[in-house]
Amino acid sequence: MAVLAALVVKEHVSAALRPGADGFLLKDMAPEQLVHAVRILASGGGVLAPVVGRQVIDGYLATRGGPDGSGLLAAVG
Repeated sequence: MAVLAALVVKEHVSAALRPGADGFLLKDMAPEQLVHAVRILASGGGVLAPVVGRQVIDGYLATRGGPDGSGLLAAVG
């Protein structure tokens, strides 16, 4: 399952990804990007619109020690 949204709202992204959405796409993406994303999703992959991906990365880093990633290395290692 993937979400196609008009806006990026942090709570909506979380609400989609937590239960297992494989993608979060935006309606203003270029048509060829949407087609490519749908193909990736159909083959079992996951896709986030670039702005959504940035939010997810920033949120992950914030829970792992901040933007310098100091806690991230400890979490991975």
